[in-house]
Amino acid sequence: MTVTNTDSVSDPHPPTRKITVNAPQPSGPPAGTITTPASDVTVYQGYATSFEGSGTDPKGETLTGKWDFGDDTTGTGFSVSHTFINTGAYTVTFTVTNTDAVSDPHPPKRTVTVISYGYGY
Repeated sequence: MTVTNTDSVSDPHPPTRKITVNAPQPSGPPAGTITTPASDVTVYQGYATSFEGSGTDPKGETLTGKWDFGDDTTGTGFSVSHTFINTGAYTVTFTVTNTDAVSDPHPPKRTVTVISYGYGY
């Protein structure tokens, strides 16, 4: 940067200043992780199952979490509980979104297999 004196009055010993320009922070989407359950899981029909997730954002923005349980229900937050009513295999997806409304383009998933509780009568 060059500064030009236009008033014909100048200081023979002007002060100097150092200006540092930092590169912009890395940009990109946030990334989510499912921590609980750690892998695909089998659970009993009608019993609560705990889910926990976390996320990171390259710009350090605040994140929100949304769960899709694959049975037409959802949950919000990083720690949730869900009860599957019907037996079957469900794909549970955890999506984090930052304050710029940018979501993880490849959200983590778990397969939850729900089985009937056999009472043995």
